[in-house]
Amino acid sequence: MKIAYCGIPHTGGTYTVYRLLRKGLTEQGIDLRWVGLVPPGYQLNNEFQPETNFGEFVQSIPDCSRQSAEDFIKHIETNYRGIIINVLANSIQTNAARYISNKIIKLQIVHSITPATYRAAKSINDYVHATVCPTPRIAKDLVHRMNLSSDKVFTIPHAVNLSTFKEVTSIFSKDSPLKLLYLGRIEENAKGILWLPEIVRECQKNGLNVSLTVVGDGQDLSKLKLKISQMGLEQNIHFYGKVNHSEVPKLFAEHHIFVMTSRYEGFGYTLVEAMASGCVPVCSRISGVTDFIVSHGKDGFIFDVGNTKQAANFISQLVNENIWQEFSDNAKLASQSRFGLKQQAKSYGDLIKDLSQNPPIIAPPLPLDNWQLPPGLKPRFATYLPDSVKNILRVWRERLVAINTTF
Repeated sequence: MKIAYCGIPHTGGTYTVYRLLRKGLTEQGIDLRWVGLVPPGYQLNNEFQPETNFGEFVQSIPDCSRQSAEDFIKHIETNYRGIIINVLANSIQTNAARYISNKIIKLQIVHSITPATYRAAKSINDYVHATVCPTPRIAKDLVHRMNLSSDKVFTIPHAVNLSTFKEVTSIFSKDSPLKLLYLGRIEENAKGILWLPEIVRECQKNGLNVSLTVVGDGQDLSKLKLKISQMGLEQNIHFYGKVNHSEVPKLFAEHHIFVMTSRYEGFGYTLVEAMASGCVPVCSRISGVTDFIVSHGKDGFIFDVGNTKQAANFISQLVNENIWQEFSDNAKLASQSRFGLKQQAKSYGDLIKDLSQNPPIIAPPLPLDNWQLPPGLKPRFATYLPDSVKNILRVWRERLVAINTTF
């Protein structure tokens, strides 16, 4: 059975999902291939050239979404039994779900907890056979806030290739600083990276000798470096730059604590990878997401979004070698028991096969002559708010959710 996965090879979460899922589904007789909608002349970076063996491009027509959609839909209906749509990754591919034949199994994956992503998922919900969510937070929000039918919403956690990490252990040493690690996109709106130097400063106020390694690249790198300089923390915070994924296990192995300061996440791959290495996570509380992965006080700590003093206080508890070792061991066990490739692939495989044999009744596909983006795929007023206002709203939203919601 051939299933299309919407997207192109890139460094990012949605393609990581594909790469790992492909391997697991192959063992179940399901050929999962990426299908990208790209402009004429598009070329993959050299590092992704080997991925051309596992997918193909459909050429989009500039300034003509209707023709691009028609070509994409024809390609899917001619070559595939099913399609997995990454909501909002590409508006044409997302909207195509409303026009593709119902003979094609149609699944949408909702990766993020943003209101825009939820609106997009709802806008195509009547035309897909199932909605997959990597965390309970997303599933609950879609059912209770967006009124999706619970019968069509499934929670399937993302997986990590645990075999990459199982031989790796973070080494604790009393003679060196407590080594903190941030690994991810250097971006403020979602990742909250400007809180990192504040956490280091709060650790120093607590009398801790800490160092922080920042791994990654992104649009706010210069802002982060400027803030570190203004706070006089150049000797405590070091930049490693962008790395290939093959280097990640080694980096986790060389650090004691993984710090994640995000305002919002749909899952948290790096949390699971850190735990698989025994690098203890200290992360912001995104209800139904980070507290779904990390058991607070057992295999990591969770602080309120933006509460850098609280984060530092939790880090202080891990200075004791015996406590750190207990958390590290618990983190490795948790990742192995809950986030393996086999669990994820079996869940997806069972769902795809069940939908193939017993597809639920969904709305008939729309005629292509009526091609248009629904309101849920168009920008709204909030899109144009200043980032500073959005960030304040995101912090308070997560704190209110944490108070009022139990997952």
